[in-house]
Amino acid sequence: MRRPTWCIVRGSTGNTGSNRRRWDGSARARAPHSEIAITARDRRNTTALLQAVKERQLVVLVPNCNSKDITGSTGTLALVRKTNVAEGGVNASLKGLWRVRVEKVLEEREYARVRFTKAKEIDEASTRKSRIMQVVLGQVDEFAKLIPGIPDEIIEAFRSAETPGKLADLCACSPGFSSEERLDLLNTLGAEERLEKVSRHIERQLTALRELANVKMIPECETCTELTDRILESEPNLRGEIASEFLNHVVQKHPGELLGLIAEKYGLAFMTRRALK
Repeated sequence: MRRPTWCIVRGSTGNTGSNRRRWDGSARARAPHSEIAITARDRRNTTALLQAVKERQLVVLVPNCNSKDITGSTGTLALVRKTNVAEGGVNASLKGLWRVRVEKVLEEREYARVRFTKAKEIDEASTRKSRIMQVVLGQVDEFAKLIPGIPDEIIEAFRSAETPGKLADLCACSPGFSSEERLDLLNTLGAEERLEKVSRHIERQLTALRELANVKMIPECETCTELTDRILESEPNLRGEIASEFLNHVVQKHPGELLGLIAEKYGLAFMTRRALK
């Protein structure tokens, strides 16, 4: 997987910008319209991020490996909302604004300075009447029913998206998308085309979840009941082995319910930690 490039905005913030600085890191492609949490650890990354704070508080995130690959790349212009210098790096909270196209690398010292222009996105439909928007919103609702515990504010954020492009970018923040899929979505400038790709991804996940939904719930499963009885009736020194058998059965036969329980209790914490990687 290619390592990303981070560039600091120093010049104009209209359709054309100038003088950015590059930052190599391990984060994945980041979508506009999203809240972004990152941690910079190596010297180039921390220097670039802190310099952005001193200047216009804007940074361009470009998921390419080095300055030779930057020109022509699509990235995300982001506003630096908050930084915290901690042991071993700098934590930052960013707000993705819009896609940009890197036009030229101007210099490379402690980090790269580049020139960019705002990418021309194709938003074929600008209202919620879009067919594909209705399809994806329906998929989101079904997803929430199949996996209990998803925070209401996350579902509401999807429902409040005003255009196909914004809805696609919000969905792309889901931890279910791979780095390669996020990069493909970042580079897809057609809003409805991007949302179609998101819909196909969600549908694959829903297909698996629907199959799992047909499996009996843990309290209704005969094997789970039998193993639980054995645990309660066994001597203390034997309970560990039976409990291990019980857990193996749950992992194999009830993964959807198990994931739902984990998501309900720890989902938000896990998603936050994943975003900071």
